Amino acid sequence: MSLAPLHAAQRLQAWDMDEDLPSLASHAAIELDDLIRNRRTSVDAIQRLATVLSESVIRIARRRSSSLNPTTAVVVNRAISEATGARGESLSDIVVSTDRIAKLLRGAKNTKRRREQLEQLQAFCLALARHASAADRLPHDKPEQSVRC
Repeated sequence: MSLAPLHAAQRLQAWDMDEDLPSLASHAAIELDDLIRNRRTSVDAIQRLATVLSESVIRIARRRSSSLNPTTAVVVNRAISEATGARGESLSDIVVSTDRIAKLLRGAKNTKRRREQLEQLQAFCLALARHASAADRLPHDKPEQSVRC
């Protein structure tokens, strides 16, 4: 079995098959690591994560829609807080911070980006993956199973 690194197309295919937030954020963190190390890489996962953040938090909140999943807002807020130290006190704070991060993610491949900014985006992606994964395992989200005796 070869332990060769996955090429960009293979990574895209790996997370595209079962696109969930923890996997997508993890793949974005890998692409950011490649950018930090000045390696050639695609930024497909970074761009997709920016889109997911925009669609799931920013657009919904700006429409004042009730379809914003509170767990999503909490997960994103925790990841932002862990990566940047800024903790959103209200939904509008979370939306502003998420919008800023989504814009930075969209421009991540820009060669003028500072290393510190890429590292902060990577820290956000890793925190998002961790918090989203933990939220996926919350007991209240699982269907109840009956026990037969």
